[in-house]
Amino acid sequence: MNSTSDVFSTGSNAYGLTRSPEAISITLTDPNDATSGTQHSVNFTMSAAQIHSIKRTRGKEYTELEVEFTANANATDASTGYAPIQATIINGTSTTY
Repeated sequence: MNSTSDVFSTGSNAYGLTRSPEAISITLTDPNDATSGTQHSVNFTMSAAQIHSIKRTRGKEYTELEVEFTANANATDASTGYAPIQATIINGTSTTY
């Protein structure tokens, strides 16, 4: 958390979050990739995720946050229709499957 304010305060913006859906993007990249400059990776994007059940854990040199979320289906994450999540895969294969 890159902030000096208390994001764990109570109120409507507790944990620095609001009640509106948030975008979540998770990218997994192969750290040992040496194939012609291609970054082999998998990206999961949820444009409308509702974050809930936030738990703060102290005891280390940093603070851990455990969160649960529900991805809501929307047109942004779908090629056609509605989908809760969009996956983007990058590899060395030029043919689309």
